[in-house]
Amino acid sequence: MRRFPGHPAGSTPAVFVERFVMTDLLLEVEKSTLKADVPAFSPGDSVRVHVKVREGEKERIQMFAGVVIARRGGGAPGSQHGHEGRAGPGKGVDRGKILGVHAAEHGMEQFVRDSRISQIYEGTNGIQALDLVGRKLGLEGGQVVRTYFAEIESFLKEHAEDPGLAPYVTRTREALGHLQEATEWLAKNGAKDRDLVGCGARDYLQLFGLVALAHMWCQIAEAVQRKLGEGTADPYLKAKLVTGQFFVERMLPETQFRLACVKAGGAGAMDMPAEQF
Repeated sequence: MRRFPGHPAGSTPAVFVERFVMTDLLLEVEKSTLKADVPAFSPGDSVRVHVKVREGEKERIQMFAGVVIARRGGGAPGSQHGHEGRAGPGKGVDRGKILGVHAAEHGMEQFVRDSRISQIYEGTNGIQALDLVGRKLGLEGGQVVRTYFAEIESFLKEHAEDPGLAPYVTRTREALGHLQEATEWLAKNGAKDRDLVGCGARDYLQLFGLVALAHMWCQIAEAVQRKLGEGTADPYLKAKLVTGQFFVERMLPETQFRLACVKAGGAGAMDMPAEQF
């Protein structure tokens, strides 16, 4: 039996019974109107919602695009709605709109991307890249980065004859060579022309990151091979080897491209006069 706050058992007024019965009926009716193909989304995601707008006898589609800043919904599933906001230049959110998830007038919803960090991704990468090339490479006269390179070289030398790690070791050695070449080129030319640092920093950061990931995959592969050699039969371990092989074969070769971008200098990027932008 339903319990109604404020009313002792056995004394529930009929009006409350009727109200709860009507609520159940409304929920049943509402379920028939719910959309079954609503995409998963959460705060921080970028979305586009195409809303039907009626003006008298005319009807048009108005698109709202922005970042979901909240998702609310209590009681009936159909009451769920998303709060969408759009960031304007020089301000925070210049528009906020509440859009019903199951509203019939929303002709089409487009889930753009899962972008919890995409709004700051590019700018943050650029700042970190400039800091890496402009400050960190020169720490202690370059000894810090040389120590890291030596650590990678030590691992590659130690496992040079390990047949199970051959693909990892070979490709990581090539990638490390690209990184060392880019480092030497920037150290030699960057002090003469600051534009070289600005134009090549992001590519150098990507190159450095690929080599760091390759080093980690080498260590992962070595640990997996050791476990398998001990008789551990776990499909998860074999899947790790497949994933690592994909990385070194399909993603790590990008280091050669990044090296070429670093050594391209700043002429192509800096030749256009500022007034033509």
